[in-house]
Amino acid sequence: MENIKKVREYYENGTLSYTCNIKFIQKNKVHLFENVAKDLQGKHWIRFGLHAKYYDNGQMAWCLSYLNNGKLIKKNRLQYRKDGTIKI
Repeated sequence: MENIKKVREYYENGTLSYTCNIKFIQKNKVHLFENVAKDLQGKHWIRFGLHAKYYDNGQMAWCLSYLNNGKLIKKNRLQYRKDGTIKI
């Protein structure tokens, strides 16, 4: 049975720090997914949807997008500073 976990981490001031969605998958279905990882308990999982990191002022630092099968579809090659300017 597949089950989904929404991971959200917050700064002390309450603003979002990190977000991603994780789907746990059965061992016998691992071959159907890309970028499969295994946690310390031996459970297989993938990321899907938006995976992003934010500064404490709410400005996005970076993001990745994944399909429902774990395939990376969009890597925002831009990284941002806290003030919103682009890192070169």
